[in-house]
Amino acid sequence: MNIGILSDTHGHAIRAIRAIETLLSRGCEVILHCGDIGSEEVLEELAARCAAHSAAFHAVLGNVDEYEATFWRGPDGRPITYRAELTLAGKRIAILHGHHRSALEQVIASGDFDYVFTGHTHAASDERVGRTRVINPGAVYRANPPTIAMLDTAEDRLELIAC
Repeated sequence: MNIGILSDTHGHAIRAIRAIETLLSRGCEVILHCGDIGSEEVLEELAARCAAHSAAFHAVLGNVDEYEATFWRGPDGRPITYRAELTLAGKRIAILHGHHRSALEQVIASGDFDYVFTGHTHAASDERVGRTRVINPGAVYRANPPTIAMLDTAEDRLELIAC
């Protein structure tokens, strides 16, 4: 399964759209946003583009999103929270923005997940902690260069993509 990962769009719809279109054009079946969405416009655009490509979309909130967190809902109508847990292609996944460092460290240390996706630092990274692979795709906004990531779970192969 190809998973597209992005973070830190900070309300910049044009950059967010360019990033998600890149991931969708490369065959991503699921798109994960690791927080700091920044505006409802970005959330709606990303969800609509995923729906148009029959790709699932999941997002978590970040520190930039705190000011109106109670209003944010995902494509399924459920409120978006600061943490998401999913199983995709048989892999246990956690998504957290990373601004609550202790919560992120606790999830990583639990060993309950194959992958933990995070953002916040605006710097792409990929490391293993025990059995867990921790991936930060970098940032769509306020990064030089801006980056996103695509993970092929079948091959456990990560590609960082400048956007």
